[in-house]
Amino acid sequence: MAKDVLTYQPGPVFYDVWAGALRAMGMSIGEWCAAEGMSAHSVRLMATGALNGEKSHDVRRRMVAVVGDDVFRVLYEARERRRKAA
Repeated sequence: MAKDVLTYQPGPVFYDVWAGALRAMGMSIGEWCAAEGMSAHSVRLMATGALNGEKSHDVRRRMVAVVGDDVFRVLYEARERRRKAA
């Protein structure tokens, strides 16, 4: 299933879904970033695609992994359906 993670597009939706799932799990963005040794600002840039190199791809994979691919997928797809319907 790791290959499927790469189909998620970086952008505001990616960041919002991840941040919401992380918060729902009782973890703050700051806590996760500190544990990963990164600043919240850098993580946001990587999640939205403003930074899009190999490191950014790796960080996005880790972001999905921390909330679980199954949870992220359901939320991401629901958000995309709602966005397209608007």
